[in-house]
Amino acid sequence: MERVDAVIIGAGLNGLTAAARLSGAGLSVLIVERSGHVGGGAAHAELAPGYSAPPIGFSHGYVSPELIREFDLGRAGLQLIRREGGISLFDEGTHVANYANENVMRREIARHSRRDADAWPRFVRDMKRQAELIRRSLLEKQEDPAEWSLSAIKQMMSRTKTVMGMDPEELYELTRFWSLSLNDLLESYFESPQVRAHLAAPALIGRALGPFDPTGAALLPAQWMTGSTGGAPWRMSPKGGTQALADCLGKIVRDRGGDIRFDAEVTDIKMLDKKAAGVILADGEEIDAGIVLSDLDIKRSFLSLFQWSGLPDGFARDVANVRMEGIVARINFALDGMPEIQGVARDNPALSGGLMIGGGLQPMERAYEDWLDQRPPTAPLLEVSIPTLEDPSLAPEGGHIFAVSVQYVPTELHDGVWSSARRDALMQTVKEMISRHVPELEKHIVADELRLPSDIEDQAGYTRGDPFLGQMSLDQMFFNRPVPGFSGYESPIKNFFVCSASSHPAGLTLGAAGANAAQSILGSVKGRRS
Repeated sequence: MERVDAVIIGAGLNGLTAAARLSGAGLSVLIVERSGHVGGGAAHAELAPGYSAPPIGFSHGYVSPELIREFDLGRAGLQLIRREGGISLFDEGTHVANYANENVMRREIARHSRRDADAWPRFVRDMKRQAELIRRSLLEKQEDPAEWSLSAIKQMMSRTKTVMGMDPEELYELTRFWSLSLNDLLESYFESPQVRAHLAAPALIGRALGPFDPTGAALLPAQWMTGSTGGAPWRMSPKGGTQALADCLGKIVRDRGGDIRFDAEVTDIKMLDKKAAGVILADGEEIDAGIVLSDLDIKRSFLSLFQWSGLPDGFARDVANVRMEGIVARINFALDGMPEIQGVARDNPALSGGLMIGGGLQPMERAYEDWLDQRPPTAPLLEVSIPTLEDPSLAPEGGHIFAVSVQYVPTELHDGVWSSARRDALMQTVKEMISRHVPELEKHIVADELRLPSDIEDQAGYTRGDPFLGQMSLDQMFFNRPVPGFSGYESPIKNFFVCSASSHPAGLTLGAAGANAAQSILGSVKGRRS
């Protein structure tokens, strides 16, 4: 029977990061992964010969500089590409583009409103201020303020000191950002409905919120963590896609003495004296471990791997009440060339940030209401990433990928199921919406694929297809994540930890939850050894 210090369930980015940190500290680590590859939902697959795209996950994400330095990801082969821009297309033939240069960005906004161009520097200042507050919390365990431990008191005092050090204007801004809707906040800066829709749309992707819902404004600052010099923020993406990041982390795990086993599905947690003592695989094999970490979502971690009767009173109910919502479908198009986009020059640098199609805030709200009513979307919000513009390695020469996140697609329908006809209708709706701005799209398509939230659940194991393994609403973030009372990475089952995006900081940065969980474990191990 195999025995290791730590066994990790799942080789997603967080499982890999946890394994890298633990193995680097000298622990024997084994990752068991049910599929045949690393990366989890971030993994790529072949869409057509020579075309590589993530069939489930997003094609970009924030990687903290601290983790890049700690794991020396550059030496491991990771190359990061800075993607600037992003263009929102509107049916009346207008568009709003993002530019990293402040002067160019202000001129772009001035095409829609000179008053809005004057408001841009104030908006950038406020975004960067709030983003920095979020960034500081990414790589630290969130202590429950109701728990009177020394670490919880220290964290509470630190946050109190930060708030007390703010001047009245800063405190007012903080309150606005955490309470207002996206529309209300953006309306306080900008008069142009196109500018407001352009800035709001990226914050909605993956979230079960509409643009007029309270607290939605809190979703905006995360886009600014990567950086800005006064213009629009940029995104950092691994060359080769998120699969390249997963491959680098897998190499680091092995170089540090860890191991990864594929086609090894965990069905049960081995218990000994009410403590987690290892895992049991689908074929009956048992692996003993002093520590068990789960890179599965919070519901699969507890409601699928444990007997509910063995969980503390009320805990299974709390886990079951965590809101996980399927709201994004994924459509990938393999194209044999780059079609012309009406009104946008082929060499516009903002194209590398992709396209946003969905109209103004009112159409987005109607799409959200259809989702609430569990209706197939007739005009969803579309985020179209074109990763091949900056990374041609993802397609054959001259080829391109349109990776479309289709926002406001319900997991279940109120009047039936997602039949083949309805799936085809959704695909056609998306093609028609893009073709209004890219008339020759369909002529260039050589392959396409559609994954509904239910497909994402089946293939990636994300409950209800939730891309963030638990909605990133304020009541499910920071010290309330994954459930109140267990805001760290430990659980009520001794020696069992959750290192997935169901824990803090959710989907705000790639790999941080795994790194934080590993650090929490190393701290407890050091405490036991001293």
